[in-house]
Amino acid sequence: MNLGRRALNFVSGRSVSKAWYAFIILFFLLIVLLPTLYVMSYAFTGWDDIQTQVFGNKKTTNLYWEKNNDPDFARYEVHFSTTSGFAPNSSTLVLTIDTKGGDVSLEKARSSAFTMVSGIPAGDRYYARIRVVDSSGLWTDSNQLSDNMDAQYTSPEPVELLSLWVQGDIVTLNWTVSEDDDFSSYEVYASNDSQFVPGSATLVDTIAIPTNHSTAVTVALDEVHYFRVRVVEDSGLWTDSNLEGIGVNMPDPADGSSPAPMVLTRSFSREVLSQVTGALTLSFVVAIIATLIDLVVGLPIAWVLVRKEFRGKSYVNTLIDMPLAIPTAAMGFSAALFWGITPGIDKPWGAISFTNSAFVLLLLLQIVFSFPYMVRSLAAILEEIDINYEVAARACGASRLTAARTVTLPLFRSGIVTGAILCLAKTLSETGGVMAALSTIQSREYNATALIGTMKSASLFNDALVPALAFVSIVLIVLSIILLIIVKLIVTKVKLPMRKVWTNLEKKLSKGAFPKLKDAGAFFFLTFVVLVPAFFIFGFVATAEPSQTADWGAFWSSLGLSFAIAGVVTTIVLLLGIPMGILIARSRKKKAAGVLDVLVNIPFIVPTAALGFSLGLFWTTQPFLPVTADVFLIVMAHVAFTYPFVVRNVVGALESLDTTYEDTARTLGAKPLQVFRRVMFPMMKASVLAGAIMTFTRSLGETGATLAVSPKAITAPVYIVELIRSGSFYQAGLASILLIMVSFIIVLVMRRLTTRGGA
Repeated sequence: MNLGRRALNFVSGRSVSKAWYAFIILFFLLIVLLPTLYVMSYAFTGWDDIQTQVFGNKKTTNLYWEKNNDPDFARYEVHFSTTSGFAPNSSTLVLTIDTKGGDVSLEKARSSAFTMVSGIPAGDRYYARIRVVDSSGLWTDSNQLSDNMDAQYTSPEPVELLSLWVQGDIVTLNWTVSEDDDFSSYEVYASNDSQFVPGSATLVDTIAIPTNHSTAVTVALDEVHYFRVRVVEDSGLWTDSNLEGIGVNMPDPADGSSPAPMVLTRSFSREVLSQVTGALTLSFVVAIIATLIDLVVGLPIAWVLVRKEFRGKSYVNTLIDMPLAIPTAAMGFSAALFWGITPGIDKPWGAISFTNSAFVLLLLLQIVFSFPYMVRSLAAILEEIDINYEVAARACGASRLTAARTVTLPLFRSGIVTGAILCLAKTLSETGGVMAALSTIQSREYNATALIGTMKSASLFNDALVPALAFVSIVLIVLSIILLIIVKLIVTKVKLPMRKVWTNLEKKLSKGAFPKLKDAGAFFFLTFVVLVPAFFIFGFVATAEPSQTADWGAFWSSLGLSFAIAGVVTTIVLLLGIPMGILIARSRKKKAAGVLDVLVNIPFIVPTAALGFSLGLFWTTQPFLPVTADVFLIVMAHVAFTYPFVVRNVVGALESLDTTYEDTARTLGAKPLQVFRRVMFPMMKASVLAGAIMTFTRSLGETGATLAVSPKAITAPVYIVELIRSGSFYQAGLASILLIMVSFIIVLVMRRLTTRGGA
């Protein structure tokens, strides 16, 4: 007992408290805020690279292909040429996708089905091929592709060398018939090297007729033991058969043949600066329009939920919150299936499928993401506004519309500011859902966060993309902060509403069918623009043809990683965010607390894709303690953007509580730790649990920061995006539903805990 009291006295001592809060402030400044904004330093340290890659009249080329499943895969080679019909041996090798000396797993390299090539002169037209090379040095070449060009000239399928028959010094070879439409010839090669590649061996025969699939050659059997057959097509591309030997034990013939030919499916190029400015413009235009639509439609719904009582009100409240429980990658895929024109995907009845425009699809998608934030912000403020003000105005002869517009709306400023900032922050930050949606409609356009995510994924094999990545991140961070400051100033400084009253018009609009049509239109919008697209994926999976090739082990592994990261992140944020909230709300140094209050909002405002890239740049390049562990980098990125959720909830709860209870406890001799545990925490438990829910679910569903900080790590949302990119739509849909169900169960459990805590 005495030991416990001594420990309590020690922990509650002034020096220990000061040291603890100093640590909390340093953690926030050095571990959260500094890494969040660290990318800004690249404007000085890497400006020459930015000038060369972004402003140097260069372009990037995006290439998509069908991934290769060869068991002996070693690498992809990306070859470019200015000559149409080129063979890779006569072209420029611009990029290699391999293990990077062990930094990348072989499976990660093999499963790549996309890359972005940078540093290409913008004025030239280039043609591309992908060569897949196996561990024995054999290869096949993809078709040739350039912008707006159909796929053509794929390497032929390899033939199988079936048998060798020896009679004297004559060897008879038999192989399967080539069915290549562009067949030119068979070439028979011989060597005494058991691992030979035909280009380094002796050509002993050439056959120009595809149906002649055998030959007899004369060789010196004391020097030659091994044979291969090469199939050559008219374009000059070829593939090599398996290797067979005389009088030796050979491996399975299929193991020694060239890899199966692959198909380069899409290619498009764009000048770098044009791509960056276009992506930034798309992000901000969509964010502003979506926020305005959320405000216009969300206000009537918030009004009905607060001011009116009707049957099923609790269910409507639940429905509005449901999109928050859906991981964004799953929601992006679902909305794209509902609204988008999706080549090669059979969709169930009910899909609108009217657009392949990136702008239109992203606008609709961002409304789905952000609408609940606006409704909840407006409803929370409306609940605090005394309805008696409206009653008094109406008693003086004002119509319902006039009373609401001139009396209640001015009191809405804080709700509008909160809703606008939440919606803008969400729409500017969203990455996983955007990448899933754009990949589903095979769009050639990106918004800023999708461009960061795509470039970061490609930079795993192409370091030359880093300057462009840094430039996009810097501009996105600066413009986001400026925009949100402008929005806050406009809403708080502009006088609302206009003083003029249109008596007759507003009386007519307050009666009859108009109010009913307004409410009906708002709920129609909620149903068919927000909820149906969000859950359309269930209908797709129910009607799609099941696939037998899904790697569910990889999915459950990625889901386990996501849960582990979200759990660790939530624990760290709770332990270090609650003290920061107490410091801001209860500090006697109001100016210092006010500065911290403003700074805490910055990680929330900064788009997560830019934040992730900045944090990864900080931890991997700073000289004091460089860190390259993927899980650590992801945890720190998630801590940075979720930290404000707990702090803001704690500050809001404490500011609404009467400090008399705490003062009384101190007067009765309670130590600071006892005051927190027995007085403060029980009263703010619901807010803390709400912050924990937001932290856990946001971390669980985050894609942008994860990709930006570590493209090698495969969390569940990243796994879904990769499935969509590779065309595995059924698996992506089923994985999305599983992730939705797991997330929804967690939200229900935590909401139950929140309800009990608030009871």
